[in-house]
Amino acid sequence: MVVVIVALLATGRLSNGGNETGGAIASDAALRIAISYASTVAGGPWNLTSVLGVDLSLAHTVSVIGLVGRLNPDCTVNGALNFTIPAYSGNYSDGDFEAWELSFENASGMLYVAVVHGQVADHFEEWGGPLCAASRPPQAVALNTSGVSSSLAAAVALHDPDVSGFTSIHSTADAEVDLFGGEWNFDYTTCDFFYDPGAAVRGSTALVAVNETEGSEVAGSSSLALVIDCARAYWAGEGVPMSDLLVLGNATRGLCPAGDSFIVRGCFGGDYTYSLKVRTSYLSYDGIVFQVLQRTEPTPAYYNVTGPGGFSVLTTTGAMAAETEVPSGEPLLMGQGFSRYGLNINFTDLIAPNETILLDMGTASPSGLGLSLEVSCIGLFLASPPFYAQLL
Repeated sequence: MVVVIVALLATGRLSNGGNETGGAIASDAALRIAISYASTVAGGPWNLTSVLGVDLSLAHTVSVIGLVGRLNPDCTVNGALNFTIPAYSGNYSDGDFEAWELSFENASGMLYVAVVHGQVADHFEEWGGPLCAASRPPQAVALNTSGVSSSLAAAVALHDPDVSGFTSIHSTADAEVDLFGGEWNFDYTTCDFFYDPGAAVRGSTALVAVNETEGSEVAGSSSLALVIDCARAYWAGEGVPMSDLLVLGNATRGLCPAGDSFIVRGCFGGDYTYSLKVRTSYLSYDGIVFQVLQRTEPTPAYYNVTGPGGFSVLTTTGAMAAETEVPSGEPLLMGQGFSRYGLNINFTDLIAPNETILLDMGTASPSGLGLSLEVSCIGLFLASPPFYAQLL
């Protein structure tokens, strides 16, 4: 696996301009810059797979090594790079963003191009052994970028009552937009994208989606949340590691008591289990995903559960807080988060200290297989690097 990061940096901002070499720019300008640059990178041709823009109320210097270099300990980085995202001082309605990240893929690797005020600064490559290659997601479908630009989409987004009301009150909120599934998804928030753990922080946010092809608001996509947990992976900066956001005790192997049911106790009676006590948490239930890896060489593989299994979080009293069941014979992993929540549990609630992460491993003993639990968060700009807990 080869990952190349390119930062296109700033030297001063022009107001509301779409100037490709001096200020915040819209998506069409960012695409021209990034696609042109990608054509010069060895290993092509490259297929564009994601587009994301961000505006910050305060300038921040981003450590690319922090973002990508810690994705997997088996990865090797050649070179180093920091880049600065300036504070945004323009008008939300123009759809310009100070920073853009565009991802490209092909069968041999991935290429990331960061566009900030339209100037190339540097790049670095990342590669490594089989565990590094395994961290690469399945190859994505190439994006269609023939629809409306972020400028037109932003004008539509800001006509939505939730969004316009929010931005009129929070004129310096951070903003983020991504192109995914044929939609421009806008997020305006008072949370800090560079959140640094230390205390649970609350904020507010307004969301809306715009159809990229038709240039119209996606029905039912807007929402306004006056109180949210800012520790739900709103991090663009140093790639705050998951090990700082969720601290777990050592895994303890056991058996699910006879007669227990998954929907009530998070495991099926008689199944093998692992439990991990939560020591510290800055994450909400809907900000986290788990998967179990069988790290055998030369290529790591997922662990397929024998008999149904799954993941759950138990409260300090042993009641089910959140859970996801995995059918027999399928890889033991979570897709988009927990599928069920317990009584009086909201998906935005923080996972609490002394709660328990419970893994139902199925009917086959997992002892001696060298398994690892990968703990990841669900992010909007760049997800925090995951961590791995050994399941002995």
